[in-house]
Amino acid sequence: MTGRDDERFASGHEPGGRAGQRRERRYQRLLLLYPRWYREERGAEMLATLTQAAESGSAPPARREIGALVLGALRTRVGANMTGSPGQLWLSALRVAVLLLVAYATASSVPPAGGGLAGLLANWDLFELGAVTVGAFAVAALAQGRYRLGLVLAVAMVVLERWQGLWIGFGFLLRSDGVWLVLVATLLTLPLLRRPPAVGRQPLAWLLAIPLTLVFLPTAFSASTYLHPIYLVAVGVGLLLWSVVDVRALIGSAAILLATALSLVSHSLSQEPGGRTWTPLWLGYLGVTAVLVGIGAVRIRQQARL
Repeated sequence: MTGRDDERFASGHEPGGRAGQRRERRYQRLLLLYPRWYREERGAEMLATLTQAAESGSAPPARREIGALVLGALRTRVGANMTGSPGQLWLSALRVAVLLLVAYATASSVPPAGGGLAGLLANWDLFELGAVTVGAFAVAALAQGRYRLGLVLAVAMVVLERWQGLWIGFGFLLRSDGVWLVLVATLLTLPLLRRPPAVGRQPLAWLLAIPLTLVFLPTAFSASTYLHPIYLVAVGVGLLLWSVVDVRALIGSAAILLATALSLVSHSLSQEPGGRTWTPLWLGYLGVTAVLVGIGAVRIRQQARL
């Protein structure tokens, strides 16, 4: 769309009755919810389609139309307005899951925040600082579609964060949540190496996932162990609601629950007889994971038909 077309789009360009002009202006305001690049590419076409489909002299846009436009704008802004085969949509969902897993693993490398800012700074050591830095580079590489480099950096992050476990023993290493997050991310990346999905327009925005997971998901920085299940349930409910906008959130939350369940299994296997059992918890996580994947599969098939 040219600059003149953009000006006409913003000011209203179709002559007609007052009711029709008011309706068109309302559609224009709704279309401003979409990103600028999308309006430049499809704004005039969408406006023409909406105004032609509306009945002449009718009331303002119906609630269903408003809801559809707002939902479409949200999906466009987060890159969820995907079309294509179910296989392509699954690859995009796996990409989101991998990014969430590695971002969460990076956030898990941050030490506890006890004692305020001074205490937080005192808790850092060079290995933890290096792990968080390398993890951020891993997220950036994965977001830009450089999956091999991203996986190498993610593994390096885990080694830096759990370097003591390399000397203490393999069992100590497997009790790290970050290890299982990266292991699951590695498995989910394998299909992406063969058929890389499309990368968004602002891939580095995924770096924001690190502080978001640090705040909203259970880590050593943000929560005590006994609160972890409550955190995960709350975040899971939020992602389930967000899946109305982006179905990929279901697969991402399922991947995090799977990694958490595997971590709890490793804790259970390494404990002394008579110790605290995590079996009901990890069985519950696996059950919810299966449900989320099932719902996600149905939603992906539905979206592929659109």
